[in-house]
Amino acid sequence: MLIMTLLLTLAEGVHLLGLAAGQKQLSTYATEGALGEYNRILWEEYGILGMDAGYGQDRFDPSELEQRLRVRLEEELGDTLYQTSLTSCAIRSYQLLTDQRAGPFIRQAARQEVGQLGQTGIDRIIDYVRGAESTSDKRDLSSMLQEGQGALEQVQKEKREEGKSAKDSPDISEKKSEEKSGDQAESGEKERSPSNGRKPKANPIRTALEWKSKAILAQVLPPDNKLSEASLPDGKDCPSKRKRLQGTSEEKIETDLKDQGLFRLYLRDHFSRFGKEQGKGHALSYEMEYILCGKESDKRNLEAMVGRLLALRELDNCRCLLGDPARMAQVEELAVLLAGATLNPAVLQLVKGGIVAAWAYLESILDIRLVLTGGKAALLKSPAEWTSDIYEFPIYLDTAVKARESSAGISYEMYLMALLLLADSGDLALRAMDLMEASIRQEEAYGGTRMDHMICGLNMHYGYEARTYFQILPKKTMLPWYQREYEETCAYQ
Repeated sequence: MLIMTLLLTLAEGVHLLGLAAGQKQLSTYATEGALGEYNRILWEEYGILGMDAGYGQDRFDPSELEQRLRVRLEEELGDTLYQTSLTSCAIRSYQLLTDQRAGPFIRQAARQEVGQLGQTGIDRIIDYVRGAESTSDKRDLSSMLQEGQGALEQVQKEKREEGKSAKDSPDISEKKSEEKSGDQAESGEKERSPSNGRKPKANPIRTALEWKSKAILAQVLPPDNKLSEASLPDGKDCPSKRKRLQGTSEEKIETDLKDQGLFRLYLRDHFSRFGKEQGKGHALSYEMEYILCGKESDKRNLEAMVGRLLALRELDNCRCLLGDPARMAQVEELAVLLAGATLNPAVLQLVKGGIVAAWAYLESILDIRLVLTGGKAALLKSPAEWTSDIYEFPIYLDTAVKARESSAGISYEMYLMALLLLADSGDLALRAMDLMEASIRQEEAYGGTRMDHMICGLNMHYGYEARTYFQILPKKTMLPWYQREYEETCAYQ
């Protein structure tokens, strides 16, 4: 009898060991299996893993996930020899892709990029954009244009008040040039003027102001260019604008500089832009522009992006002009021609400023036309790389006229990358998720999908109770050994 008891005890000990190992393994498999039900489109289109707790519907109920796991575990337990029953299956905490300003999404996206941050020339572009957007010497070129035109109008008014005829007005549209001074005539000097004696075909200040009053896209794209008319179905109900659900996990998501850089490369590789549209299956065609500008339609996003690039190019080209003695001499001569023989140096200075602003604007328009058609514009132009002629302003109204190509210049995509690197990661991530959510919802089965329903990490609690194999053993004494609890954590990496 003693030997039999010993054998039964040993057998029950093996049973206990098997229970512990089996229950632990089953708990691990169940947790991993829950996250294995990831959203198919999110993975196939964007390489991001997220388990939709709403199962494609506009609801969030963690208890449904618990119930699914409970049914699955009970089926598994029924097929074992351990005589075990499930007493508890509960979610302790969960993490959503949108938590911590989309920190889990940023981390996953960075893992998708196997390349390294620091492609050729990107640091140079970042320095340029940062300098252009934050410099204390930032000039308001629009004000310079307005002030220049105002100064010209004031000069004309003064001349009229002095009794001069309208034909003597310095307005360039009348094509009246100033006569040489008496001193020059007497001395017989025949110095070569910066303009080689040419007369401007239009008042550049007035023309630039007229251009600026028109739609920006009409200035940089040909009339037959077909733009996307797509817009987000509900621009207000998107992750970046609505009040998002928050996960219950206390885990802090930390990303380093490398992750931040790789995340930008992920955005470049997975989202479309003007000139590189992806077409069907995407809510918007100009996705990168949306991520940077956040407007509800493709057209408005492209307008905002062109306006932003134009502002950068204007500042750059203004600096180049001011550092070019030959072209500044043309500006000086043209200012005198426009303003006439005014004795007020302040007025002349305003006119010169207006001409510089007009010329920088003109050159910038040509630069934008170039990069939007796949070309590269010089970052900081040398005199030889300058394209426009201030005396021939009207010919540049033709949208087919572009700036000179520069092999060492920067493209539209490189501009976008530089702006991405300077933007807040959380803002970029949430806007990217706006696009992902809208695109996924285009499939009928996923019509209620919400990115703040996507679970990316789970902490589960499981409880089990088992019976002994042999009823002759003291059941009450052994009971605590047959009741076990497990905590399992699993997350997408």
